Amino acid sequence: MKVLLISASPINKTTSIGNTFLNIMPQEFELASIYTRAGVPDNRIKKAFTISEKRLMRFKKGVLVEKRYNEGVNGSSDGLETFARKHRFSVFFLLRELLWSVFGLKNKGIDEFVREFDPDIIFTVSTNQIHLNRIIEYVTEVSKKPLAVYAWDNNYFDNPYEKSFLKKKLHKREKLYMRRVINKAEKVFVISEKQKVDYDSEFGIDSAVLTKYESFDKPFEYRASSGVLKFVYTGNLGVGRWQTVAKLVSALCKINADGIKAQLDIYSPTPLTEEMKNSLAVKGTSEFKGSVSAEEVIKIQHSADVLVHAESFDKRDAHQVKYSFSTKIVDYLGCCKPILAIGPENIASVEYFAKNDSALVACSEKQLESCAELLVNNESIREEYARKAYDCGKRNHDEHAVKSKFVNCLKEV
Repeated sequence: MKVLLISASPINKTTSIGNTFLNIMPQEFELASIYTRAGVPDNRIKKAFTISEKRLMRFKKGVLVEKRYNEGVNGSSDGLETFARKHRFSVFFLLRELLWSVFGLKNKGIDEFVREFDPDIIFTVSTNQIHLNRIIEYVTEVSKKPLAVYAWDNNYFDNPYEKSFLKKKLHKREKLYMRRVINKAEKVFVISEKQKVDYDSEFGIDSAVLTKYESFDKPFEYRASSGVLKFVYTGNLGVGRWQTVAKLVSALCKINADGIKAQLDIYSPTPLTEEMKNSLAVKGTSEFKGSVSAEEVIKIQHSADVLVHAESFDKRDAHQVKYSFSTKIVDYLGCCKPILAIGPENIASVEYFAKNDSALVACSEKQLESCAELLVNNESIREEYARKAYDCGKRNHDEHAVKSKFVNCLKEV
């Protein structure tokens, strides 16, 4: 089967969308990609076409991507993109959409690329980026092939905690394009049961729940920790997650008051402000390690003593990730390590851990201190929750069952 992936980020293992798409797409599928941000795709992507905003600003057309990195490492973002990701001012989003509306689709290269690859199906993420939705519509029209959409963020429903008038106005327009794309889709996949209930009701569809999968063929094997306990966080620190991780740093500082018992290593590609750096890196207790390759992330997760999942307690941020099921959750479950999940109880990912009893769950600062202390001081608890995490992964995310269901869905489309 030939699948054309459309996304903002390049499809490689260092990006959230790339990590997920490469995981769920069987090796026998032939993949091509259209994307709009800086970077290069993974070697599994046979053909790729990029129309970056940087090129648009220079009045240049999109181009075929020739360069590859064998390890799938993302190319570096340009300075303006990094600044926008740090500060996320509304005016950046408005200017971006204006730029795309003037120059974005005036590019015959898209037509030639799509027709030459001749996909069997178009597969994309449900996005609130207007220009990306216009590209999805255009490619679907040019190819005349069926469209499948994968939704995992809560970027459609209005956020009752949003105060910015500009963002509210922009979101009304974003919703129009999101609905148009979903209405064109032959199949919609969602990331959690919570999202399925709301999306099926809102759009009158029968969506399918889809998560990453892993091989759980090997028997459970636990490695007891020795010396200073190593907590590890890997992943995005945006959408208020950094503030939650900072709360864990504070809790560990208290535990370490009479001697270093635990330390936290933070691995993330998220650009940090000075405030974030000062909160996340505390000498003797925590260290921000930055971004590493996908292969290194796997090694780091397997060498940890405790793996950390975090979501924001801020109501506006929590609403945005209400349905989210992080790409790293399935990775964590397969590591035979105890997991500490921190965040509001009504977020899908935290709710999942609690429902399956597959992590120690902290839904408040007091619970966080209690869970952290329990993990630091109790080896038997660590082993118990390492086993519970692995059993949960094997029960819900085993490669053979999930892949078979997904491939059958695409064949029906």
